[in-house]
Amino acid sequence: MTEAGPSSADSYHTSQYVAQHCIGLSPNIIDFPDRGGLTITADGLGLAGVVWGNVSIWGYHTDGTVRWKNLRTGAAGEVVARFERGGGGGGFATSIHTGSGPVRFTTTAVNRGALLTLPAPTCTGTATIR
Repeated sequence: MTEAGPSSADSYHTSQYVAQHCIGLSPNIIDFPDRGGLTITADGLGLAGVVWGNVSIWGYHTDGTVRWKNLRTGAAGEVVARFERGGGGGGFATSIHTGSGPVRFTTTAVNRGALLTLPAPTCTGTATIR
């Protein structure tokens, strides 16, 4: 008897967290820190699933941009991300056709709280897209 391995569909789905150490100050000051990293999932077809966001005690608004560049092909682009961060997590999600290979993702943002507006740190990381 032989043991079956993972199905081919399962082997294509991967999840990577890029820029995980990129942390800034919440515009609410007394709050969870702002995290600029992204969770990237790859489906095996050159498509990157991008999720950006984190929890906040008081909530705040983010106006941001996700820039990407495929380091193998040179293809590049950007997506505007406007979203709320709150107690339930909130956040931004999209799919981007980056093509396969190593892809560099960069986030830039301005965060708006009830009293302060603060620029977020620029966060960069690379994920392998299949």
